[in-house]
Amino acid sequence: MKTAIRHTSAFALVALLLSQGNPKVFAQSEGNSTVNCDAGGANLQTKLNNASSGATVWVTGTCSQGPYTISKDISLVAFGPNGATLSAPNGRHVLIVQGATLRLEEVQINGGAGAGILVHGGTLFANRIVVQGAEEEGVRLGVHSHGTITNSTFRNNRFHGIETTESSAAFLQGNTFEANAVTGLDVNRSSSAIVDTNTFLDNAIGVAVESNASILLLHNTVSGNSSVGVIVRQNGFLDTVDPANAFTSNGIDVRCVERGMIDASDGPQQPGGGTVDADASCLIIGTVF
Repeated sequence: MKTAIRHTSAFALVALLLSQGNPKVFAQSEGNSTVNCDAGGANLQTKLNNASSGATVWVTGTCSQGPYTISKDISLVAFGPNGATLSAPNGRHVLIVQGATLRLEEVQINGGAGAGILVHGGTLFANRIVVQGAEEEGVRLGVHSHGTITNSTFRNNRFHGIETTESSAAFLQGNTFEANAVTGLDVNRSSSAIVDTNTFLDNAIGVAVESNASILLLHNTVSGNSSVGVIVRQNGFLDTVDPANAFTSNGIDVRCVERGMIDASDGPQQPGGGTVDADASCLIIGTVF
């Protein structure tokens, strides 16, 4: 019975994520435009403002006039041999998605006094992006936001590579979280995530699930994280399913404290000799390693 309940919850989360997609973002082609940020006087925000809902803005060059705000359903896609790099030397966040759906592809986000990408009550579909050097989060999904992020890299961010917070949901697949100063991925405050086939490398903490949040973790590589590979705390819930996750060379592989909960009943993680640090308040079902 318990296995059925667990898998039903996972499928419900997938359905929730997919239901947030807006087909217009992918299907409509009217009003498409291009912008070369290296051309004199070119302004990416002007192109975004003038684009029709559902259109694609193709961008190339170094765009350093951010923050850039997305307030309508739109696609932002890099082109050209050197792609596109966005930054905001005089702003807090580089890219802000406010109550809209953004499809983002092949774009690099550099820096940000706050987040590289802030999603506030919106939806982000991102593929093959790089977000690096933010003073806070690489990507922050907050206030009932949704994110589907694939084949992307989040590195050298001062807080988290991605934070999913405030009842938000994420599907993460094929990404690399590298050398983030606090956490590669932090899921907190009643949020949820499906985390499939990602790499968490050389962060302080690879993955954190806390504050009534939940994660389904499968087939990830968690390696070289100096403090903890995965930490579960403050009524956070971690579910591990096949294929197993691989843990190597972390300070502690898995830590469970402050009423954390782990369901490892589908089988142990790899390798068999992984390390677990759990206090008396932690509930573990099954064998983690």
